[in-house]
Amino acid sequence: MKRYKFLKNSKLTSEYKENYGYAIKNQLICYYNIGNDIETLNYANLLKEYEKASQEEIALAHLYAGKVYTRQNKTADAAKELNLAALKSRTETGAEARYLVAEQQLKAKQYDKAIESAFDISNTFSSYDYWVAKGFILMADAYAGKGDKFQAKATLESVIENYENKTDDILKTAKERLQKLK
Repeated sequence: MKRYKFLKNSKLTSEYKENYGYAIKNQLICYYNIGNDIETLNYANLLKEYEKASQEEIALAHLYAGKVYTRQNKTADAAKELNLAALKSRTETGAEARYLVAEQQLKAKQYDKAIESAFDISNTFSSYDYWVAKGFILMADAYAGKGDKFQAKATLESVIENYENKTDDILKTAKERLQKLK
């Protein structure tokens, strides 16, 4: 709560104008994390319109707007925002956005598009191992959805064999998915 009050004051107080971008970016994140969709979208728009915002900050605003629209089941709006985030960013923001697009495609049973988006994560955001691995797990789900259990198993086995981080949820998720396919 102290951070929120600091950010709110930073945005409103003229002596902190040099911190305006920092304040609105972090308020955007705070509002999203507390579940306030209206303020998240307001701050996403403020950040997109801020003349000193970097392309990365604008991509972040699109990502959070897309996440809100996903939460609200506004899939067309979410897809638009997430695709813009993925196009504007070559960082983890873009990787997460592309993954969320693939996730929407999978839910819509657009398996080939989901597979294509997962490959895009691997090709465009290859330095973000977590998102690449999540993309491959999603790809395995898409193959399973298409009825190609062989390819789904091979994809999951590849993740299990090659993913190095043992502290996050990737290996556990891949192993669970593989067990369901057997």
